[in-house]
Order: sequence, then structure tokens, then C-alpha cells
Amino acid sequence: MAGRCGVGRAFGLKNLKYLSVRGGGDIAIADPAGLARAREDILRLAGASPALMGEHGLANFGTGSLFDLMDARRMMPTDNFARTHFAPAARLNAHAYRNRYHPLRRGCESCPVSCLRLSGDGRPLPEFDAMSYFTALIGNDALELAMRATDFCACLGLDPVSAAASLACRREITGEDLDPERVLALLLGMGAGEGPEAAAGRELSGGASRYAASHGRPELAMAVKGLELPAMDPRGAYGLALAYAVATHGGSSLRANPISHEVLRKPVATDRFSFAGKARGVKLAEDAAAAADSLCLCPHLLLAAGMEEYARAYAAATGLPATGGDLLAVGARIDYRERLINAAWGFGVASDDLPARFFAEAGSAAPDIPVPPLPRKDFLAARAAYYRIRGLTPGGAPRPDIAASLGLSCPDGLPRSEALESPEALGDHVPGTGDSAGALLAARYAAKLVRAGLCAAGREGAGEPLFAVQDAEICFSREGDPRAPVAKAVIRELGAAALLLAEPVGARQAAIFELAREALAAAGLAVGSAGELAVGPAVEPGDCETRTFLHDLPVVRGLDARAIARALSRRKGCIVLEGGRALLAAAGSVSPEQPFVTASSMVFACFVAYFSRHLRDLRAGVVMPSARRERFAVIRAMLAAEAARLPHTEPRLMAGPFEDEAAARAAMCEVGRLVVEQGLVDSTFGNVSCRVRALAESAAPPDAAGAPRTTTWAADAVYAVAPALAATPVTPGELLLISQTGSALDELAGVIDACRFDGASCAGLTASSELVAHRAVYDGGPARTILHGHPPFAVMLSMDCDKLGCPGLGQCHRACSTPRGLTTDAGLYVPIVPGEVGAGAFGLCNTLPPALTQDGGRSAAIVYGHGLFATGERDFRDAFATLAGVERFCRAEYFRRVDALEALRAGGK
Repeated sequence: MAGRCGVGRAFGLKNLKYLSVRGGGDIAIADPAGLARAREDILRLAGASPALMGEHGLANFGTGSLFDLMDARRMMPTDNFARTHFAPAARLNAHAYRNRYHPLRRGCESCPVSCLRLSGDGRPLPEFDAMSYFTALIGNDALELAMRATDFCACLGLDPVSAAASLACRREITGEDLDPERVLALLLGMGAGEGPEAAAGRELSGGASRYAASHGRPELAMAVKGLELPAMDPRGAYGLALAYAVATHGGSSLRANPISHEVLRKPVATDRFSFAGKARGVKLAEDAAAAADSLCLCPHLLLAAGMEEYARAYAAATGLPATGGDLLAVGARIDYRERLINAAWGFGVASDDLPARFFAEAGSAAPDIPVPPLPRKDFLAARAAYYRIRGLTPGGAPRPDIAASLGLSCPDGLPRSEALESPEALGDHVPGTGDSAGALLAARYAAKLVRAGLCAAGREGAGEPLFAVQDAEICFSREGDPRAPVAKAVIRELGAAALLLAEPVGARQAAIFELAREALAAAGLAVGSAGELAVGPAVEPGDCETRTFLHDLPVVRGLDARAIARALSRRKGCIVLEGGRALLAAAGSVSPEQPFVTASSMVFACFVAYFSRHLRDLRAGVVMPSARRERFAVIRAMLAAEAARLPHTEPRLMAGPFEDEAAARAAMCEVGRLVVEQGLVDSTFGNVSCRVRALAESAAPPDAAGAPRTTTWAADAVYAVAPALAATPVTPGELLLISQTGSALDELAGVIDACRFDGASCAGLTASSELVAHRAVYDGGPARTILHGHPPFAVMLSMDCDKLGCPGLGQCHRACSTPRGLTTDAGLYVPIVPGEVGAGAFGLCNTLPPALTQDGGRSAAIVYGHGLFATGERDFRDAFATLAGVERFCRAEYFRRVDALEALRAGGK
């Protein structure tokens, strides 16, 4: 961003390209061990991000990995944003640059992503915006012109986005096409005022807005506040449209980065063709981005880790206590300061708008993707809501009282009379006729918790899950809930977009309560009413979900709004003990789906943690009080009663193999729904994929030379790949259909990505983080389908080991020197392998494929603390039967082990 405005302009006026600073002193770190742990968490989350470290992510292709995705989503600005699809795009993508220029990977010091690329002759490869703008935006279909134009901009000190946007604006105004020689000549004229197009270049050097205004066509400058828009069309993502309009420094995708959830599905997916909830989401994301900028963080890494993780790193480095909420407060102050500066320079509501084209003209639709003009009325309502949430006047001006509350002074001459209603005056909205989209979404996820059997329905009082959703106002998922005042106070204090209070039921309720009660006891506290705000005790599960995303689960005594808000300012969720029951509290900055995901993951994590701890303590010979053994027996009986109510007959599934893509998608949706219905996951997340044979219309040569595609996968000596004699050869054009990242298994319709085996497209950027592992399994064995779920007892047994003195304890999820596995009653051997989420150094992409492809192909493997992967050679019938059968065996085997150890202990006495 500094290159496009602010410091970049100051440098340009002084004819500076960069400053180099060197120092010889040491940097004092307050808590080196704590910083190392925080760094490990951040890198683990980066490794789990498909957009960063996945097969098609930024680490492999640079920012150009977005090119195919923008075209597939009909968001590629074409012909100065007159259209949103460029027909030659498929041969101008990141793969085409890789094949032709053999780029070298470059990046910032110590960055795990390293998103910059240089060609073999030292020229910079275009980053995503330049890649798109020097092709689609100006009507060019030649890679070499984009390369040379990018190199010209680097040498001349030009911003490629503004330069190309100015060329596109001129092209539309004059009607003159741009051949390669003219493009380069105009760039030379822009940057140096020289060459055959010096006069025209100098006219363009002021940017698209000045050029268009000077020719009487200001509406053809695709810019906000004079800054040209990046290469993402706002008609395809309404949060992006709002973010462009209200960004303090003009059209920018990075200030709020709504593409993260509207397109890349992180932290959750949101409806990209809706403004619902986007106003608060933009505000919170702007605060996070401002805080990240002040910490010198790369905005790309916000696609993985959040303020929670960076607050821990900041506290460890400086010794100053900080939470994620503290960092967001700093970001809010920075953003408001910028708005005060803008107001002093005369920027107001008229500047917080988009070019008229986006409200009057449709984009280039696809058969299943309509791209209508932006709805002007909804945009204005979202902008008004944003002003209210940000603490601005209805005219978009800063307010002196808000500035003062942030410790800022408000310059004289700014509007002081436009009142903004206080939150107390706004009241609360309870859904009924004409419900807001946010309230309806909250009610949907509340019902989903009930359907999954995690929460109760129809109870008097506080039994049902309660969502509070906040945009410009607060609404609730149900009327009359006695917890509503607490939820209202918590969500206001956090400033969050959504909050969930949920009471798990049955064996899961009892297990969570026991874990939380014992965490309090370990801290010397008793279960009872909250008398203090300190949040210290925490439950620390060891499963993959907790280790990667949740870290630990704070325990709060009593339904105390301030204590809950404090816990949620540093963690995604917490456990609340109130009146002899355990409640789960979780918050989100984007959508009600975030707290839903967090709460369901907490249920799974605590359930696994409770039973795993009991087995571990028995193995270690821990003397258990009789009361604890009695509570375990009660929970065991509750679990048995719940299991008796689950379906026990094998379902009828579609028969394969699936030669037709539509049939394969239907089969994936069917099996995903059944995995959830049959209780094979507590949380609804896993992934499913299918290999579909060659499709003539998508066939393409494997690489530029036409050589066959080969893949080599890393594996250590313990998990070495056996010769894959039964592997099915890859056919050009063959597809790997896989569920998108973060998709619920029972809602797969519309969220399945088609990834090409010939590797000719990055359109699978949003695919599951385990795409690399799935692909390697298909490359090395006979599998045609893969089904992955999180069956709890399979996870528990993967974490059970009788090597109590092993020096590798604590690192079992990363590496294990001893091959491990289970043999079911039916004689099926299921290996247990380590492996973290994603494609990092310890990623399961390196350990799972060998386990499933050795000995001619196995039908199942378990990843430590994570879940079970099952394969099928024709369709999902065998894969589902294996998933269900292994989990049934693991449940029985768990209790066999418990009973055997109990008998051994009793005999020892």
C-alpha cells in the first residue's frame, strides 16, 4: 500500500526508490520461549491455509494464484471494467508464466510464503494485479507484453495498477487499441516524459481520474478517492464494494480484505452477493489491518493467523500484556486518525462511493453465476450502517466525542451537529416478519446445533442455543431467552459481529463440565458464582483442531458478561460454568458461522480430551478418587444410550465409478450428508473428493513440452512409499473434485472445486487444505474416492500410546519413530501416522499418502489427533462402510482398553 499512496508518493517526489537501513544492535525479547510458541502457532496456521501454502497457493505461484479464481468467479476486470471475464485468461495464468519463464521464488526475510517471483533473466514476474491489468483490462493476450510492462514499471518507478488502469481508461475514451509497442511507449512517457508517446504519457501520469476528467468523461475512471481500483470487480463481492468505497486511502482490497471470506472462504465463507453483515465485518477487518500494519505484518498472513495469535507474539516480544481486543482497539484508533486527516482535506460522503458503472451495468455472467449491477439502495444502506458502526456522522465525518474517546483531538471546522444515535437508543431487534439476513442466518445455525444433537430444542428457559448478531443493530436468534442481556453486553463490549451461547447436552455436557470443573480445581477455585474478572484456568485438549486453531479453552465462573468478554478477547471460545452446567461462548468478526464452527469444534475437542485423559491416566497408574470413577461410569452409560439411538443399518449409496462430473458431485453431497447424520463427526467438518476420468472439453497438454506429469512426495524412512504398481495413470484433462476449504459435509452443494490433474489452473485455490494429500493418494494408488471425517473414538485411539517414557512425547502429532496402527475385528489394518493440517514441513501431505498407497493401496489410515481417511476404488460405498466400521471398532476397543487397565489396577491392589 505504501507503494500506491502515502509514503510511496513522498518517495516519488524525492526521486527515491527505497531506503536501506542496517543496524548492529541486539533486539531485546521479553519472553523468547513465549515468542517461539507464538511463532509456531502462526506458522502452523499459515501451513493450514490453502490460499497461502496449498498446492495452488501464494507460496507456490505468488499472488498470481488469484488470477484463475477471479476469472472463474466472474470478477476479472476486463476492458476497463466493462466486462468481468476475459476469454484468453486460461493461457495467461500463473501456470503459463511458470512454464515459460521458470521463475525463481523470492520474498521478505524469513517469510514462509515468499510471494514474489523473478524470471530466469532477473525480471520481476507480474503480481496478480499487474498480471490481470496488463492483459484483461487493456485487451492484451500476450504474456511477454505483461512481462515487459511490469519490468518497465519497476524501472520507471510506476505503480503497475495505476499505470495500467490509466491506459485502460484512455483506451475506452479514445477508442484506440493498444498494441505492445504503444503500451511500452506510453509507459515510458508516463514515467520519464520521453519517447514517441511523451506527450500522451505525461497526460496520463496524473492517473486515471485526472485524465478522464480532463477529457470530460470522469465516470470512466475506475477509482475511489483518486486511487485506481485493484484487479477485483466489486460487482462480484459486495463486501469488497463497500470496502473500496469507505477505505481511507482510496480503492484498496487489502484494507478490509473481504475477499478472504467472500471468495477464499476464510475464516468462514459469506454470501458474496449480499451486503448483510458486511458493514461491521469491514470495520473490524479495517481495525485488524491497521493494527497489522503498525506491527509491520504482511497482510497476506492475516489469511491464516488473527489478532489472537499476534497479540501473544506482541506480548512475548515486548513484555506488555495484550489481547486480540487490545490490538483491534489500536487499529480502530489508527483508522479514526486517518479519517480525521481525510476530513481536514475535504473528503466526505461524496468520496465514499464507487464509479457509476458498477451500479448501472452488469458484469459478464456465467451459466451458474449471475453478475448483476450493484443494488444502489442496498449499497447506500450498508454505507450508512458502516458510518454508524465506525462512529461517523450520517455524512461520513468524524465526531468530536468519538475522537475524544479514542484519545484523539478533532480539528476545528469539522461538522459537530450531526448526531448519531447511541447504541442504547437503537434498541434490539428480535427476528419476526421481515427478519434481517443476519438474524435468519443465526437461527439457521442455532437449528443446526440442535439437529446435530449438540444442543437441546424446545426447552423452557435457557436450553436452546442463543445467537446474537450485530451489524448496525443487535438481533437475536430467538425471543425471550433469559441470557439475552448477557449476550447483548458481551457482543457490545467485544464489538463483534456474532456471539453464541450454547449449552451442550448429554454425555458431551457432562464431559465438558468435568474438564472445566477440574481446571478450576487445579487453579484452586471452586465452581460457583463469579466474584472476580480474572480469567486464568483453561482446558487444554491435545487434538489437532485445538492445537491448530483453538490453542486452549478458558474457563469462566458464572454468566458474567465482563469475564466472558475478557476471555473472548484473547481466545475464539470459552467455557462458562453456571448453575451446575457448562455453557460454550464463542464470538466471530464476520458471520454467525464463525461461533458455530468454534462451538462445535470445542464440543469435539472436549469430548476427545475427556476420554483420552481418562485412558492416559489409567496407563500412567494415576490414583483416581472414587467420585471421578463414578462420574466416568455415568458418562459412559449416557454415551451408550445415545449410541443406541443412532442408525445402525448401512445406507444405500450411489454406485460408481462416476464418469460424469454431475453424478460425482451428487454422490459427494449424498455421502457428506450421511457422515453427519450417522454421528461420525461432532463438528460437521471433514472433506470428500472424487477422481473423475478425462473430460474431452477440459483436456490440455500436461506441460509446455508435452511431457507426462510426474509427482514426487516427501516421506521419511518410517513412512517410505512402496512401489505404486496399482496406480491409475493420469489422463490429460482429468479432474479431482474436492470439497472447498471450511465447507460443512452436510452442505456440499455448490462448494465443490474441480481441480485439474494436469495442473493447468489455480482455480482450485479454495479447495480443502488437504488437496495435496488427496492428490498424492490418487497419484500413487487405485483409489477413486476419498472420505475424511473426525470420528471421535478413532481420534482418541490415535492419541493412545503405551510408551509413557518416550522422548518424543509432546511431538507425536509431528513425527513418530515407531510405526503404529490398529487391526479391526474384521482383520483390517489401519495405520496411524503423524501429520499437521496443511502442507507445512510436518504436514499430513507427507505422511498420509504413503500410508494409503503402500502394499498396493490401503482402504483407511488415521492421522494422529485429527481423523480418519477412507478410500474407495469405485465409489463411496466402501469408503463410507470403512469409515463407519473403523469408528465402531474404535469405540469398542477404547472401552476394552479401559476395562483391561481397570482390571489390572484392581488386581494390583
